[in-house]
Amino acid sequence: MKKCRLHFLFLVPLLVLVAEAAAQSLIFQDGFESGRLCGWSEPSCDLGDLLQLPIDAVEAATILMGNSSCEPPSADSETMTNLVAMAMLQKSFRTDDAFPYFIEQYPADDLDGDRFSLLPDLEPAPFRGKDCDDGDGTIHPLLAGDGRESDINCNGIYGVDSSKGVLYEDLFCRTFANDRNLLVFGDAMASGFHMDVGCLEGDFPTCMGPGAGTLYNFPWLSFLTGSEVESSLQFERHQRNRCVHRQWMNFAVPDNKMERFTGQVSRYNLPPADAKPSLVVVFFGLEDVCVNQIAEMTNPVDFMDQLLAGLTELDSGLAPDSKVILMGLYNFIFPRDGGDIVHPASPESPPSEVFTYGDAWDYLSCLGVNACPIITSTDPNHFNSATQRALELDSVLQNVSQNYSFTNFQSIFLDFDELHRDAAENMANAGLDPDLLFMSFDGLLPRLEYAGYLGEALLSIMDQRFPGFLAGENPANASIEAIFGDQGGH
Repeated sequence: MKKCRLHFLFLVPLLVLVAEAAAQSLIFQDGFESGRLCGWSEPSCDLGDLLQLPIDAVEAATILMGNSSCEPPSADSETMTNLVAMAMLQKSFRTDDAFPYFIEQYPADDLDGDRFSLLPDLEPAPFRGKDCDDGDGTIHPLLAGDGRESDINCNGIYGVDSSKGVLYEDLFCRTFANDRNLLVFGDAMASGFHMDVGCLEGDFPTCMGPGAGTLYNFPWLSFLTGSEVESSLQFERHQRNRCVHRQWMNFAVPDNKMERFTGQVSRYNLPPADAKPSLVVVFFGLEDVCVNQIAEMTNPVDFMDQLLAGLTELDSGLAPDSKVILMGLYNFIFPRDGGDIVHPASPESPPSEVFTYGDAWDYLSCLGVNACPIITSTDPNHFNSATQRALELDSVLQNVSQNYSFTNFQSIFLDFDELHRDAAENMANAGLDPDLLFMSFDGLLPRLEYAGYLGEALLSIMDQRFPGFLAGENPANASIEAIFGDQGGH
């Protein structure tokens, strides 16, 4: 069988799940750790065929709607078919079965086995800083360095200042405080998950193509690790200190609950003696509450146990003087306030065919394909229960930050709703509708177009209340730029 790369093939098992087609075995080449996958048992991996697979989801949606007694909010069959097909795809991302085949993989083209790749377009290489030497496993972005003249940590700084006889890395970076790696653990809120509402127009090959390499996670566009997003945490870190260039990893997985925290930490296996201290963001909770029934939500006792287990594992792997941000849950501001807003899939006219987010949520829940029915429910009892549980889980995070200490890091609690309020205010001041921040397909996840506003709010809060977590401006920045330019790009 001809090998094919993971980034085009994840659609196969997702759509098997979505369309509930007959099970066909996934064929892995060289075992799970290789990062290479072919989807069907017989045909070779063919990009043209694979890009047509989402049409099967449209066909499945048509059958589902035709066999249902649920009353659609619009008589426009094409609009409603595409809405349901999109919901089926999105729901598949929030099932435990959709991700294990992929997310535990390491870069497909990692020749030296250090879990970093030279190629930025292969999943999951975009989930971390790019390697700068794929022929040497002792060179990659997270290393502290060992005095070599070569660029051991891939920040684009190397060589010796001949006038001083000192390594540029030592001269520009080692003497500067708070030179930390950035590590992110969490769920869809942290991963940069995004599905374009353009998919609702039925043009699946076009709208799904950009996500085919990343499981629809775009961490380089998120408010945390967005190297291409002005005001993101990583962008600002690099602006302040050119020594942190590719020094980040994003381990977040969209369907993961807090119970998966320890598993995510296990994927970070760099010995503390080889690494710099880290700035860590832990951002779970959406999937702990985003379920079908109240009884399925993670209870505070289990959430606490799972959090402490992950933090204990993390403590054993971090270099001393690391910092950890425990991010509070998103308390579903948009679903509470946005049920009457016109849904992006809705026809503009006639008035009888226009439908809102609330109309769409109710219909999708009736069909059984709402990705998060308890949160997007128009039943106030369901929504209030989800909100109450989110507040309880926030209290767990606050308790741990205030009452538990660890050997290698200090932790703080940061209220995500405060970030949202500040970001919404900044958007309003810029003449933008604050509702746009979460008005993506389901209203639950941040729109990547406005990620910078969340990043700006996060940076402001950290500078004001937790100044030791972020560095100030490195006085050597101008010299670094003059000598090394763009430091090799991202």
